Amino acid sequence: MQVSQSRPKSEAKNRRQQRSSLRPKARHNPNRAIALETTAKFTVNLAISMVAISALLQLVPSYQEQQQKLQEISQEVQSTEERVQRLRSDLTRNFDPQETKKIMQEQTELQDPQQLQIIWKTDRQPIRPVPQQQIRRKPVNSLPTDKAATALAD
Repeated sequence: MQVSQSRPKSEAKNRRQQRSSLRPKARHNPNRAIALETTAKFTVNLAISMVAISALLQLVPSYQEQQQKLQEISQEVQSTEERVQRLRSDLTRNFDPQETKKIMQEQTELQDPQQLQIIWKTDRQPIRPVPQQQIRRKPVNSLPTDKAATALAD
């Protein structure tokens, strides 16, 4: 009986020694395991960051193009709004009963029969007479058939 009991005790003892011999190695490397884990996390985060930066760099030109197109479209919208405003004011003017006579006169050359026409005449005589002493006697660059030039020469 003693022999049978010694074997299990020795086997149990051997197992304990094997476990204890494994434990110090595991306890000896916790810093190394943390360092490897931290390095792996850092590498993964660096790779993700590089992918994100690359995607952003590809988006910058398209963003600039969109901003340029948006600016062009906003300028077109502004000019169109100004045109629409002008056309609206013309439309209200065209349908205003008080403005119909003025519009007819603008679009055609017909005049209102009740309106008096003023015709300006131009006189060939100066408003105040020029003294005879200031008139030159010699004509400048005139032909002898020119009556005004020959009258001055006399």
